[in-house]
Amino acid sequence: HMSQPEVERAGIEVLTAGPRRIADTLRLPGEIHLNRDRLVHVVSPLDGIAVSVHANAGDRVQRDQVLAVVSSQTLAQLRNAYAAAEARLGLARRAAEREEKLWREGITPEQDYLQAAHDQRAAEIETASARQQLQALGLPLRGSDNPAQFALRALADGTVIDKHLAVGETVTPQSPVFSIADLGTVWAEAKVGARDIGRVAPEQPARVSTPNQDLAADGKLSYVSALLGEADRAVTVRVVLANPEARWRPGLPVTLEIETGGREVAVAVARSGLQTLRDWQVVFGRYGELFEARPLELGADDGAWVEVLSGLKAGEQYAGANSYVIKADI
Repeated sequence: HMSQPEVERAGIEVLTAGPRRIADTLRLPGEIHLNRDRLVHVVSPLDGIAVSVHANAGDRVQRDQVLAVVSSQTLAQLRNAYAAAEARLGLARRAAEREEKLWREGITPEQDYLQAAHDQRAAEIETASARQQLQALGLPLRGSDNPAQFALRALADGTVIDKHLAVGETVTPQSPVFSIADLGTVWAEAKVGARDIGRVAPEQPARVSTPNQDLAADGKLSYVSALLGEADRAVTVRVVLANPEARWRPGLPVTLEIETGGREVAVAVARSGLQTLRDWQVVFGRYGELFEARPLELGADDGAWVEVLSGLKAGEQYAGANSYVIKADI
């Protein structure tokens, strides 16, 4: 027996059994991963030696922010070659202008003018080649102070998640020295075994939660791999999650609940109301100021709602959340 004030003080939620759509849910263990579409690796375009480092793992950086300064003998040679080519081009242009003027005045033969024009064209090609070598590396044509030095810059906004560089260390074009990730979104990924492959498809609703349920988010499958893994004979499924507060940390184990279908049932009760009493699965039906244990025969279960095959009728009230208080009294 529990009066209405007692029900309210105990925080017992009173619900009504009735029709409900029970989702067909596939539950899978998964893990949070970096959004690899928003992961960039910073690589030195030339061999060199780090003379200063301005970023560390965990730092937030912005696009074009200087991460490190590198000194490269190769860069010094390329910039000197470009400067020399520019100087020769300037001389060739002035010589060609002078010879053209003398030729038009009839002072020098046309052959001298044509030779000067040819030398100017050759100098232009040499300068363009030297310029293109520097531009292909993504480096400025001239250094601000030291022609041998250049800056490694962030390629995108994000967080430095990996760093392989210290002052005095050698860098090469083959090895990334910084990895920058945008943690504003992450991937929740899981494996689907061969027997369940036919149940999953892109755009299906999915819920991602941590084992203790302190984090949960709803989304849709954004990706289902087309090939089975050679080792596990499974496909990878993925949900993209917004992560503005960085609470979904890469490496965090999660559960993916994928809604693969569903059906309408005549009577369903909330899973929060189910209790075990003796050998029965029961809910506590409410009849006036009395709660009575009603053993149920259960059917489909989607994790939130459970189909009732017998033991309770549509329209009957029962205890939902905090029903354990009634069990304890019994």
